Amino acid sequence: MPSRIWLVAMSVLFAGCSTAGDMAYLNMAPEQILAQGGEKLKQGRYEEARTALEKIRERDAGAHIGAATQIRIADSYYAEGRFADAAGEYKRFLELYPYNRIASYAQYQLAMCSFKQIDSPDRTPEHAEKALAEFEALLSRYPQSPYADETREKIAACKDHLAEHEYLIGQFYYKKGAYQAALSRFDHLLDKYAHAKVEPSALYHALLSAAELGKREDAARYGDRLAREFPASPYAAQAARRLGLHSALR
Repeated sequence: MPSRIWLVAMSVLFAGCSTAGDMAYLNMAPEQILAQGGEKLKQGRYEEARTALEKIRERDAGAHIGAATQIRIADSYYAEGRFADAAGEYKRFLELYPYNRIASYAQYQLAMCSFKQIDSPDRTPEHAEKALAEFEALLSRYPQSPYADETREKIAACKDHLAEHEYLIGQFYYKKGAYQAALSRFDHLLDKYAHAKVEPSALYHALLSAAELGKREDAARYGDRLAREFPASPYAAQAARRLGLHSALR
């Protein structure tokens, strides 16, 4: 008799813990839950979408349904602006389904989670560095990806951002009179981020830093490169005047 009472009590307890929605999902096929979760996602009901989709993750629904479920959960966080959570879910997708036909999409979205968080160039470049690494990983792993062109554009944007960050640090040192530190930053920028938007300005300030250090041959080299690669830049004319002045003073 006591055992019967215990069983009844437990059944009442667990029934109370299950919502009507939970019970409804028990009677639905994974495909139905996936479709319902997708609709909620389109409507911007992200939490509700994830609640539905998590019911599929609790089952062994097979790789096809599992992959579709995983990407929708990741997309729900991304659409909500919860980029750290989204990144974790995209990574999980890539770990579970690296050869899935939408794996390159997951990799692109993973990179975008960092790209969306890039701050101004005078702040820490952590997100730009992460985004660059993930975009480059996409081209390496999925060279035929339909996102390849967009990825190359994003790589250029990341490099421009990181180059500007280096340039601002170089400028800071130059204004302080720490010319060797400034030159090191400008050289690092020029070596690592070729074709960045700030390249002409970096070349000119590398020239100025080298001149201040008495490194005339290096200064001339930066000036020659400016004249050769950026003849229309105002920095090329300034460099020519600067080098001409130094030549006259020898």
